[in-house]
Amino acid sequence: QHRMDEKGLEISRKFQDYLVDRLGFAPKACLIGMSWGGFFSTRYAKFNPGRVKAIYYDCPLMNFEKGGYTDGKGEGPWTQRVPAEGWTASPEMPVNMAGAIVSQDIPLLLLYGGADNVVPPAQNCELFIPRYKWLGGEDLTVVKRGAYGHHPHGVEESDTSIADFFVKAFKRPQNPGKAKFSVFGSAVKRVAKDRSVDLKAAVKLLKDAGVDGFDTDYRDPTIPELIAAGMKPASLYGFMKFDTDDLGVAQTSAFVDAAVKYGARRVMVLPESFKPEADAKERERMSVNIINGLRRMCAYAAKKNVIVMIEDFGDRNNICSYGPTMDRVFASEKNLAYALDSGNFYYAGHGTDIVAFARQWKDRIAHVHLKDQAKEDAHSYRTLGEGAVPNAELLRLVAGLGYSGWFTIENPVGDDYLKDIVRQRDYVLKCLGR
Repeated sequence: QHRMDEKGLEISRKFQDYLVDRLGFAPKACLIGMSWGGFFSTRYAKFNPGRVKAIYYDCPLMNFEKGGYTDGKGEGPWTQRVPAEGWTASPEMPVNMAGAIVSQDIPLLLLYGGADNVVPPAQNCELFIPRYKWLGGEDLTVVKRGAYGHHPHGVEESDTSIADFFVKAFKRPQNPGKAKFSVFGSAVKRVAKDRSVDLKAAVKLLKDAGVDGFDTDYRDPTIPELIAAGMKPASLYGFMKFDTDDLGVAQTSAFVDAAVKYGARRVMVLPESFKPEADAKERERMSVNIINGLRRMCAYAAKKNVIVMIEDFGDRNNICSYGPTMDRVFASEKNLAYALDSGNFYYAGHGTDIVAFARQWKDRIAHVHLKDQAKEDAHSYRTLGEGAVPNAELLRLVAGLGYSGWFTIENPVGDDYLKDIVRQRDYVLKCLGR
């Protein structure tokens, strides 16, 4: 009757309290979200943090947009509150609640039919999946059954995968809300130099300071050493040339393969820049090749479970240095993610508002690079919070999304990198309210 609106949430919460307090059930529920149950499960988890252990989705309804379910019929009380911006953009829709699931570290199992015309996947779970991954979610098992429609739900009696999922999830510890910090590989080497220790000892100093990850070029020969010392590859980056006969296929494939080899879930692409003297026609030709190359790279990476990202790049002659041209790239490839760099638009100097841009593409944010720069000189770096870059506002934005990915402290300053990394880490935690 209430379809998990505010009243429905209240009723469901009281029911769980009864199960736990009176009947002795476990304090965290394992939810089964079949069809409308997907809508119910996601909203319940969102508005009841700490009460859900795991969710099994089966052809889940996550969006009321026209064509996404019943064209405005059958949604009960929701028919009285259709938002002006449409359901797909509404924060009340489960399709926009991936961050709440990620931030609570809730493991998910998703089964759906590729031929479902009752709850079409393209407007429901297939919008949710990339948002979950981009925001830092890593415990999602997807089973797409191409010839299946909306029914039958579940699996064959001999198939124990659903039961196995819940057993595994119930034994698995949940670690919600912990911020993950990374630095560039070059910063690890600088810490080693500052403290007159080897790389392994520098990694231990960083890990003691809460920095567990690193970003570096995918060809960096020290990657195996950093991993062996206990650091995780938060993201690998690479300068790619798409303006080639094969649209960069050989190079981008090698990049993705390196990520798989080292266990990196995200790769950040830095496409070649335009020559300063290039005219509009030449820039358009190169832009088309870059976009087509990124599209091919995303398709290859998807098969390898790797996320491809571009960042707002600081070279003012790059397609990624200006909001409108980045808009075009993102609009051309829906599976391309966004590595938010807080200071690069300021560095490039085209005047793009980083906060407005990040808000526009918030559903694509998959990684965060943080830096601060002096107001009087965009090329002079400062400790976070001491320069002109609106880092606090950006951090509040990603916190509101439920982002649980990496925060890379990109530009430590001063004579002691480790001390400044700690200062910058504390600034981030303060802005996040943690």
